[in-house]
Amino acid sequence: MDNKYKKTLLLVEDEIIIAMAKKQELGKYGYNTIHAMTGEAAVTLVRERQDINMVLMDIDLGRGIDGTEAAELILKDKEIPIVFLSSHTESEIVERTNKITSYGYVVKSSGISVLNSSIKAAFELFDTNLKVDKNIRLLEDNCKRIIERENDFSTIINSIGDAVLTADIKGYIVRINPAAEKLTGWKINKCREKSVSEVFKIINIRTKKTIINPIEKVLESGQIEELAENTTLISREGVKFQITGIAIPIRNDAGSINRVVIVFREISEEYQLQKEFNKFDTPYKFAVEGSALGLWDWNIETGEVLFSKKTRVMLGFDESKISGSSKECRNLVHPDDRKYFYDNINRHLNAATSMYQDEFRVLSKGGNYKWILARGMVVARTEDWGPDRMLGTIVDVTKRRQAEETLRIERDNFINIFNSMKDGVFIIDQEYNIKYFNPAIKKDFGDLYSTKCYEYFYQCTEKCSWCEMSKVIAGEKINKEINFQISQKTYDMMCTPITNSDSTISMLAILRDITIRKKAEEEIKNQLLEKDVVLKEVHHRIKNNFASIVGLLSMQASSLTDYSAVSALNDAIGRVKSYQILYEKLLLSDDFNVTSIKQYLDNLIDEIVSLSLFPESIEISVEKNIDDFQLDPKRLVSFGIVVNELLTNVMKYAFAGRTSGLIQVTLKKNEGHITLTIQDDGNGLPDGFDLENQTGFGLLLVGMLTKQFEGDFTIENHNGTRSIMKFSI
Repeated sequence: MDNKYKKTLLLVEDEIIIAMAKKQELGKYGYNTIHAMTGEAAVTLVRERQDINMVLMDIDLGRGIDGTEAAELILKDKEIPIVFLSSHTESEIVERTNKITSYGYVVKSSGISVLNSSIKAAFELFDTNLKVDKNIRLLEDNCKRIIERENDFSTIINSIGDAVLTADIKGYIVRINPAAEKLTGWKINKCREKSVSEVFKIINIRTKKTIINPIEKVLESGQIEELAENTTLISREGVKFQITGIAIPIRNDAGSINRVVIVFREISEEYQLQKEFNKFDTPYKFAVEGSALGLWDWNIETGEVLFSKKTRVMLGFDESKISGSSKECRNLVHPDDRKYFYDNINRHLNAATSMYQDEFRVLSKGGNYKWILARGMVVARTEDWGPDRMLGTIVDVTKRRQAEETLRIERDNFINIFNSMKDGVFIIDQEYNIKYFNPAIKKDFGDLYSTKCYEYFYQCTEKCSWCEMSKVIAGEKINKEINFQISQKTYDMMCTPITNSDSTISMLAILRDITIRKKAEEEIKNQLLEKDVVLKEVHHRIKNNFASIVGLLSMQASSLTDYSAVSALNDAIGRVKSYQILYEKLLLSDDFNVTSIKQYLDNLIDEIVSLSLFPESIEISVEKNIDDFQLDPKRLVSFGIVVNELLTNVMKYAFAGRTSGLIQVTLKKNEGHITLTIQDDGNGLPDGFDLENQTGFGLLLVGMLTKQFEGDFTIENHNGTRSIMKFSI
């Protein structure tokens, strides 16, 4: 592995021998491995060291917290990949790790190549998840910004003087602003989802006949439609208002109309004013100072245009300039808008429309362009019906257009992020209507043939009994696993509430496909069941192998005459038999969790003493004083090895040249502190004995295991030899 990309691994393993071997193996693959014996030590190391790239976590860590608890504490402080490395294959142990964000579960006996592959795969998966989490956070930030922009846009709509009414393509009210509420007499909470014809009652003031719903005209033509001339609105209370306005189609990304916006205003005063103008034929009767609208009067024959004070300010004219030429006004229009501007003007002058309305950019005094909304109508014609005079208004809509453009950009970013995600994303309103879904949803579930979520996802005719919508609308975030029959897949679903521009709440849902992972988990469960069967056969073979090894060593020892060789083989026979006893007494017991140390040591000591390592001429007595308490199976195995080594040393060296001997084994527990004492009345330690400089394997093994227990070990002359091991539980 290139040192530039060398990774540092934290190996959490309470078995020091296994840890040393595993660290050496990982070093061959280029990993820098540091070791922690306890879960607490692992948590501290991750907090203090920034160079740790991954944690290899054993599950059973002896005294203190176990591996799953340590993993949870680590993940609270830091995002880091954790791979569980354990000897356990029991399904209940494996399932405990499923509740933790881990990146693999490797059985210790799998081999270093399998472990190396799992580590590489975990790093790749972790890097991928970091990128996904970054995209999700970016998505959440964009959602918040869009909602803020929509709220700003809603504020602008609510504050403008014109009445605005929005309806869906079925002709039902979606939203109206305060100005529309005032004219129609309907409040938004009373008229939402009522038909436009009920809320927006319009008639022709001359014929008294009902005028065709402007939404129908927009859906038929697909273009902006003006309200008919002489349109009168009848409010909920029966009050009549002379109005003018337009109906505008709103299209989605696919180009289909999904909303129609009706913008209208009361022109009762303007209507009367127009009649006065026609009556008195003077350009000054309509100059109503203080009006929110800029007014203009165009003499088409001469080309002269009169301006109100408000108009002069908007166009950046000097206040003393009360008139200008039509050519001068046209030159102020942005070059990109002129063709559309000319077309609209000419259509109205040629009597193709009842009212002129247009939005375009004009050059202001500071050299910047501003957006204005211009409306007007021909109020006088020549004898041959040519246009003679036109009156109108303008209003500055720059802020509204800027807000619309910002909102459009934010929405595009928002949709682009959703559309690029591999996870499925959809939004549902409180009426269970699907308001948006990304390509990943379409790929799994097909084209949207119904707007109701329960019909599209579940083919139900009414909302699902298990629906979580009410909880989400109440502010709760839902994370659950869910199966969909239509896609034949399993997903992790995250549902969260989002606030719309009209302050209503909808539900944003993200579906992550976990079908492959679920199948892998099921395969692991099946493999674990198979391994249980194999394990029973392995236990049987291990017992036979113990017996075979002892037999082979015994035959080899009986064929030798060299004392040192025979002694070494007898040592090996003793250790093998001791491990056989440990295996049969503990690992093969019917109830593995029942770990009475008194019963265990009583049997173990008797078996060790009966191994015939003493000459037949020596009479040995054994006194046992053992407190009864519980010790976990893993530590009990190591403790049994210590007792075996110490007793074997006594049997080999303590009573040379003696005809009898006494061995005392004492085990005491005092408030969590354990003391093991093995005392003999034999010949004692040789002169110059130094425990620190011993090279014999037996005492070296005792020292290593004592360190694993975080305890102390001493051996001394005391009426023979006395060995003491102390540790805490």
